[in-house]
Amino acid sequence: MLCAGTGLTPMYQALWKLLGTPGDDRQVVLMYGNKSVEDILMKEELNAWSKRAAGRLKLVHVVGMRPDDPAPEGWVDTPEYTAETGWIDKAKIEKYCFPPAEDTLLFVCGLPPMYEALCGPRTEKAIKEGSVLHQLGYTSDMVAKM
Repeated sequence: MLCAGTGLTPMYQALWKLLGTPGDDRQVVLMYGNKSVEDILMKEELNAWSKRAAGRLKLVHVVGMRPDDPAPEGWVDTPEYTAETGWIDKAKIEKYCFPPAEDTLLFVCGLPPMYEALCGPRTEKAIKEGSVLHQLGYTSDMVAKM
């Protein structure tokens, strides 16, 4: 799951279902981008989910106003989440997300510039050629633009 700002909303709904269904053991990565640590919506709830999920949920918070922003003071990994800086980008997706595969589904939700960079317009099902997810080998069947 790749989201930014209020794009967390559909991800939260999906997490509620995935993590709340008895017997469901699917692994989930949530990479959540925000301008600052203070802008992270539902941070405590997400941390609690990460803790309760017993390894099923990998939570990666990405904060920054620019792609090369330095870490804010005190911004470090915790047992509940990984702390990253800058923007959600190709390197972070490669590092934390599951690689393209038939059993991989990647949800994307954020502002239009995020869609443009990662997968192309939300209104188009197809992944934009040359976009980050296209470069990484994801197909339109593996990506849900929320």
